[in-house]
Amino acid sequence: MSGRRHLILLALLVIVGSLAASLPEGPVSGSSRRPLPEPMATVPIPPDSRPALGGTGGAWVPGFVGAEPPPAISAARLNDEGMSLTRLGWHRVEAGDYAEAVRVFEEADRAQPGEGSVLLGIGVAHYLRGDGRRAEAVLYRALDADANQVIAHKLLGEIAYRADELAAASAHFETVLRLNPSDEVVRERLDRARNEAHAQAGFKTLEGRHFTVKFGGREDPAFARDVLGRLEAAYQDVGRRLGHFPDGKVPVILYADQEFRDSTVTPAWAQGVFDGKIRLPVGGLSVQAETLNTAIRHEYTHALLHAWTRGNVPTWLTEGLARTFEGSDVRQEWDLLRKAEHLVPLHELHGSFLTLPPSQRGLAYAESFAAVHYLLNHHGVRPVRTLLKELAGSKDFDRTFLDAVGLPYADFQAGFIRNIIVPNWRRS
Repeated sequence: MSGRRHLILLALLVIVGSLAASLPEGPVSGSSRRPLPEPMATVPIPPDSRPALGGTGGAWVPGFVGAEPPPAISAARLNDEGMSLTRLGWHRVEAGDYAEAVRVFEEADRAQPGEGSVLLGIGVAHYLRGDGRRAEAVLYRALDADANQVIAHKLLGEIAYRADELAAASAHFETVLRLNPSDEVVRERLDRARNEAHAQAGFKTLEGRHFTVKFGGREDPAFARDVLGRLEAAYQDVGRRLGHFPDGKVPVILYADQEFRDSTVTPAWAQGVFDGKIRLPVGGLSVQAETLNTAIRHEYTHALLHAWTRGNVPTWLTEGLARTFEGSDVRQEWDLLRKAEHLVPLHELHGSFLTLPPSQRGLAYAESFAAVHYLLNHHGVRPVRTLLKELAGSKDFDRTFLDAVGLPYADFQAGFIRNIIVPNWRRS
């Protein structure tokens, strides 16, 4: 096939298949005080199952399927060396070796400076390796070379949306739709950005070292400063326990209770949501310091884990760690699991719990908390840190778990089940 077509197909394949870690979709998490389900019959656990990682914890995949191949990935202007290096760069992206992809694309840029398709590759690789700031800078250079690069506008829109820069996000999404009016996924993203901008009209902003807090004009600024202080304390404490302190600032939005329900479409028990931003209902929390702390620590744990693993973390692991670091007591979950006739296998709890039947979701949260409690008590926090660090570049959860924990994933699940049948958590 021609070099141009090869590059187009590679780029589309890479972006469709690899951007799953970009942003969570919808209400990925609701913080503590979930209702526990009654014991129920669900899915029997295979005794010798050896599952692989499935799903991305509710991550949103930008929609490139069905769009016309963007002209920005044309290789017509590339010389032979630039063509070879650019092709190699896309291969490295496809393989998940984003650091090497950056190196190769930068070499291609030296061979033919300022070529838009090469700069696009650098930007995509930085974006996928979790460096949004560098991605943003290079993607703007790519647009200087060719202002109609659809993929660059999509990624810049996502970077701006993630930072809660809604006007900039809307501008990029509007450009995408001008270039490709049939892109319904971007149309939905544009509607979402506009709706959030409308909901935040009149909000004030409080800048902290690691967080940007937005709050309604009717809220007490002193309360917003108190929330910011609690967020910074969570950053230090959860970071110390996991051994990781992400760069950048996490957007945090404080809503009145009904505004929170309208914006997030969450169940009544949810005390917060992380969907790329931390969203908290504060109408009834300002006088409930313990509840507020719990919600903040829970949702910040999700934010840390998403940034650290680029979203490539099983839902049971991120939910279980969030429950652990919010400070809840796990005994109720263990008692529930002991009474259940069957459990949902952990390998079926890698994707969003929203895909489970409603009757199984409460059990899934209980299993997640208990499984992480078991993992930490029997193997310690150091292997968990290693696991989380390695997940960012992993396509094989079984292998990564084995390397980090020193135990096959199936054996860990079997041990967890035995611990439910013959409980020893009181001795842990």
